[in-house]
Amino acid sequence: MSLSPAPPPTPVGPGTRSKSLPTDIPELVLGWTVNSAMDPCFWLSEGAKPGTQSLTDLVTVSAKDTAYHSVIVAQSGSGKSFFLGRLLEELALKTRGRLIVLDPNGDFRRFGDVVDEDHWRQAGYAPDLKRFRVPHEESRDKFEPRWKSMHPEVLFGPYLAAEGVIRHRVSWDSFPVAFLTEDLNAIARSQVYHCHEFVRSIAFLERERQQQDEAGKGRTKYDYPFHKAQKLLQRARHEGARQTLEEEFPTPFGAGIKVSQISSLTKWLGQLRQTRSRQARGRAISAVEFISPEIERYYFGRAEEYVAAEIVAKSTADESSGVQSAKIRVVDLPSFRDPWTQQIVLSSVVASAWDHARKQWAVAFGKDSESDERVPLYIVLEEAHNIVPHSAQGVSAKALLEQFRTIAAEGRKYGVFLILCTQRPDKIDPTIISECENRAVMRIGSENVLNKASELLGLESVPKEHLNKCLEFKTGRFLLAGPWAGKGVKLGYGAMRRTVEGGRSLREKHWAVPEPIEPREAAPPAS
Repeated sequence: MSLSPAPPPTPVGPGTRSKSLPTDIPELVLGWTVNSAMDPCFWLSEGAKPGTQSLTDLVTVSAKDTAYHSVIVAQSGSGKSFFLGRLLEELALKTRGRLIVLDPNGDFRRFGDVVDEDHWRQAGYAPDLKRFRVPHEESRDKFEPRWKSMHPEVLFGPYLAAEGVIRHRVSWDSFPVAFLTEDLNAIARSQVYHCHEFVRSIAFLERERQQQDEAGKGRTKYDYPFHKAQKLLQRARHEGARQTLEEEFPTPFGAGIKVSQISSLTKWLGQLRQTRSRQARGRAISAVEFISPEIERYYFGRAEEYVAAEIVAKSTADESSGVQSAKIRVVDLPSFRDPWTQQIVLSSVVASAWDHARKQWAVAFGKDSESDERVPLYIVLEEAHNIVPHSAQGVSAKALLEQFRTIAAEGRKYGVFLILCTQRPDKIDPTIISECENRAVMRIGSENVLNKASELLGLESVPKEHLNKCLEFKTGRFLLAGPWAGKGVKLGYGAMRRTVEGGRSLREKHWAVPEPIEPREAAPPAS
């Protein structure tokens, strides 16, 4: 694997601007080509301005080459979040893919906002100062209208009470049941799973009934899906499970109704729905005998705890917990109470997205290939070593890890791709990181970590002189390897992130100065 030398600086000036501006190219623009000192060649030219560069000045990636799991490895302060933000902007603008950003640091809570015009007006690079504002668009006006059409959606938890934010609540039928069984023995854990399956089945049957014309009118309305299930479970204990559920849901939903009234899909899909309804009723009937009164009280008591914590949706149709409608969805994890609650939200969001992708895959087989309009889904994990660690401890942590292992192994088939971002690749589950074919490496703090990263990421074929540069990288430099780098590797200097970064460091001018000494008042004279 070899690295082509960087092209010489491109002459720029009023008369040399390209007729086809790079803002219009279909490839993802991630950065700038660099010289041997890792300085962006274009920005060393006299009179360099955004929008006057040629395509050879840019490091670009083909959209089709992003259809792989990817990993970004870099130590703190290397520009990792900045580079990730740029990558996500380009994915949103240059592909039809959707994004789910699981944000543990609040770096993307202002992803819908564009930085001010000064970032373009004052663009430039000085090798001594290592200035970082190097956009490739001519002006803010070239970027903002296109970005605003993306309509990024940021979901917040109950501990960020800002006015007008979108509150995220977990749909109970997608609630990760492993988080209810952490301290239980195997028998009790099995009963909780049966209880949860009963609730999920009842929620499914209720949704199907509500979609029928006139069905369910005049029935008792429940705030939360498990309230209905709890009433039915109590009835089933006295009247029998089969009798109770067949009386409540007497016929398979959709029977005798034209498919067009149920769905706009094919007749096969209508039959599939009827089958799923019968199966759901059967699962609910079977589950009852495995649920003891003690586990019933435990399960529904825990459910009420999460209601009190304000993270459970009142309805399974709650917009914030259902199928993603926006192209970009950011889940702001710091706005949830604690790491435990954050993991619940993580697990439920990923489970909903994965289930939806699999259903779309099944639906696609009922259509001809030209009617298949599925698009990729990118699930982004910042601080991935905390979410998918090498050694997960506890039932819930292991269950979350298995979710991501499944996506890593099978995601490409369903059009779901992971983007991992981490400071410590050696702390990530090796099964997951081994599936990441696209790799980006920024500054690495020690040779030991670099060697470990090289082994884990399969970078042994990268020339040592290029890999060792990662130890010397200044902020913003990167090395790309894998499908998105083509046949060799690509070295580059990150192009400017155009959206506002939510995180913020301490203000140096405030803290890195001596504490002002207040003059003491003179003591009053002794009387």
